[in-house]
Amino acid sequence: MQVSTYCLGAMMYGAMGNTDHEDCVKAINIALDAGVNFIDTADVYSRGESEEIVARHFAPVAMKSCWRQRSRRYGRFDSGAG
Repeated sequence: MQVSTYCLGAMMYGAMGNTDHEDCVKAINIALDAGVNFIDTADVYSRGESEEIVARHFAPVAMKSCWRQRSRRYGRFDSGAG
């Protein structure tokens, strides 16, 4: 397996950046068409919304290309519950 030279960073998907999920999906599709097969996301980006956008909207197009997703965990995620 070979990972693409470039990676799509999804940090700004969601409340911390672009809240338009469909626009985020367009960016994912553009990256895929350009040969990117590596997406960087993390549970702390927009309190998990970034990962939700990637998972929900990227899954249907994943079949057309070999891709890898990197998810990292750091810091403490506080959902505000109890």
